[in-house]
Amino acid sequence: MFNIRGVVLGLLMLTSLASCRSYEYNVSEPLQPYVNEFLDILEANDIKFKKKDFYVEFSDNLIGTPLAGYADGMYDSSVVRVYLLRSYWNTLSEKQRKILIYHELSHDMFDSLHTYDVFIMQPKMHSRFVAEYINWDWAVSELIKYIKNER
Repeated sequence: MFNIRGVVLGLLMLTSLASCRSYEYNVSEPLQPYVNEFLDILEANDIKFKKKDFYVEFSDNLIGTPLAGYADGMYDSSVVRVYLLRSYWNTLSEKQRKILIYHELSHDMFDSLHTYDVFIMQPKMHSRFVAEYINWDWAVSELIKYIKNER
């Protein structure tokens, strides 16, 4: 005999099990505070993003390239994968480090493009002097506005 209640219950269980995918999260320890700060800023500004595998790591693959960082997961909705060059990272000031992390995560998480209209999304790293004397709150609010407008 056909039991509609059993079928519905079975479908609900399958649906709930399918949505219980676990995601990998791997952020190199020195990068963790910067990533956390960026994620906190997104949350404070009510910017949601799809859960997915999340990697922010140092990589030797960038040695010999002109890149300080690379958003390898850009245009891939299944993963956030950001690689940074450790030797370059070690030469940066705190604000330059934030700029680099925010820049690469914006590329990867929101497919944000380079633009000269948004300080943090400009294609070249800012000098230590420029980074230190920028109005940081303004630079972050400008990035948030850019992310929201591009979604």
